[in-house]
Amino acid sequence: MKKIYDICKNIKPIHINDCNTLCYYTVFLNGGLFYFENNIPYFKESDLLFYNNKLIAIDYIENDFNINNLKNINVIDVRGKYITPSFIDEHIHGGFDINFNNASEKEIRYLLKKCKDFGYSNIIATLLPDSIENINKQLNIIRKIIETPQNNATKIYGVHLEGPFLNPQKAGIHPDYILKIPDIKEFKKITNKDIIKIVTLAPEIDKNYELCKYLNDNNIIPSAGHSVANADNIKKSNVKQVTHLFNAMAPIHHREMTIANEALFNDNLSVEIITDLKHVHPKMLNLVKKCKPLKKIIFISDALPCAYSKNKISYLNNVKINTSSGIALGEDGTIAGNNKFSSDNISNIVNKTNFTFEEIIACLSINCAKNLNIINKFEFNINNTIDFIIWDKETLKIEKIFIN
Repeated sequence: MKKIYDICKNIKPIHINDCNTLCYYTVFLNGGLFYFENNIPYFKESDLLFYNNKLIAIDYIENDFNINNLKNINVIDVRGKYITPSFIDEHIHGGFDINFNNASEKEIRYLLKKCKDFGYSNIIATLLPDSIENINKQLNIIRKIIETPQNNATKIYGVHLEGPFLNPQKAGIHPDYILKIPDIKEFKKITNKDIIKIVTLAPEIDKNYELCKYLNDNNIIPSAGHSVANADNIKKSNVKQVTHLFNAMAPIHHREMTIANEALFNDNLSVEIITDLKHVHPKMLNLVKKCKPLKKIIFISDALPCAYSKNKISYLNNVKINTSSGIALGEDGTIAGNNKFSSDNISNIVNKTNFTFEEIIACLSINCAKNLNIINKFEFNINNTIDFIIWDKETLKIEKIFIN
């Protein structure tokens, strides 16, 4: 075996900004590569060799590989930089004034171009509670985008239905009139069910947990949210995760085992956490870190269409949303979703919680990818086609994003 560094050290490196795509052979030298083993994420200095986006070697290459015979090769020195997998957001409603519930194909494609700059290679487009008719209309549009993705843009991997099967007692900003009791017959009215990856519902109002069972049987993740469920409801429903932990649910209690209690103590449950440190206090993130296996913590943006909007007033299902205070609020002061994407919150999380940078990367990337069974595009393993991010170690700012 030969060291990649030894066979490339005499090739003049190019600047990272001069390499926009991984065409032919590309070598990255001296980068801090992200690893996640035995529930512990860490960085290790490594050299990487790619061929057309496929990772073909880490640190060493076969003896018969002669890099000097290659006509097309880029060598990039990334000393002082981190190399991490790209992000996936399983709970995002839009941004830049674009709402997945009513946006056109053109508008969604514009949003996906924007999302790429924030490190997202994939998102799960999340629909608010809505009529079945409108859900079906938007699913048709989203399906077309999934089947004909753009180059150099974030891709939609699937859809997250946040409702309409929510408990009115914990509806948040969602109007009661649009909510429905969980029901298989009602769910079967939805078309394009094969692109639905997650359904948030209130399991305590799902009679005999029939819809939860149907979702599990059809490889759709049932996620408990907007709910007053207790621990017994969570166990019997066999939900796989909890939607935006601590928000729109019965809180932690010292005698009664609520949905929040069960989310903390059940190691089989994944938990979503909104990353802005406003929906969830930094010390509560520390509590989650103490209680949960790291691999079960999924950071989400829960970004609303008002994220990165120039307008301070917007509307969701005819509910007025005001962001003038720096946080998205309904007219009655109810906190709504986030007005930023997750990568904009990383420094805050590093500075104000016990999460390290590498742990944050795991929660924004690997953990969600495993949850959705698409891990191959997020692990630096030989022969994987990887989407990844180059970071400045000092500033923790994104320098370059490579998306296939």
